[in-house]
Amino acid sequence: MDRSEFEILLGTYEGEKVEIDLSEVRYGVISGISATRKEILINKIKRQLKGVKIFSINIENEPIEKLV
Repeated sequence: MDRSEFEILLGTYEGEKVEIDLSEVRYGVISGISATRKEILINKIKRQLKGVKIFSINIENEPIEKLV
């Protein structure tokens, strides 16, 4: 699967859609992402959003809950 498909992840904040740009994140094979790597992505997203809470995001249809 092409890496560019994962450069923008979608989440929601108070019912509004939020886009997160992950173009600087180097995560290799997304289908083989580990829990540790997910935590790295979550921390990266939290830094980018600067306090905005996202309730869930999806990486290859696998939800990551509890960002904050």
